[in-house]
Amino acid sequence: MSTEAVGVIPTIEADTDPPATATDWANGRNVLFSAGGEVILRAALAGVTPFTPVTVSITEVDANGHPFIGGARMTVHNVRAFEGGVDTRVSIEFNGALRVRLSYLWS
Repeated sequence: MSTEAVGVIPTIEADTDPPATATDWANGRNVLFSAGGEVILRAALAGVTPFTPVTVSITEVDANGHPFIGGARMTVHNVRAFEGGVDTRVSIEFNGALRVRLSYLWS
């Protein structure tokens, strides 16, 4: 996992680049991260440009990748599309890193 700073908020790359599955859509994708606090989560998404409208949601996932609502409050604050990907500023209010899934939809 690589990180870089954007301002004072750390940027975290996706944990894995999973192969296409039933959870991938024509213009959508689920991406897993391990993160906590206020961070920018970066996902490589083929076909996205700086002019692509993108919607993002966040959920905590268990060890099997199943979503659930746990004790952490998680919010999406900002979304920035760029050539080949999306940066998403999120807040994960918990005492450490959690496994989370961001779901992206774009047109």
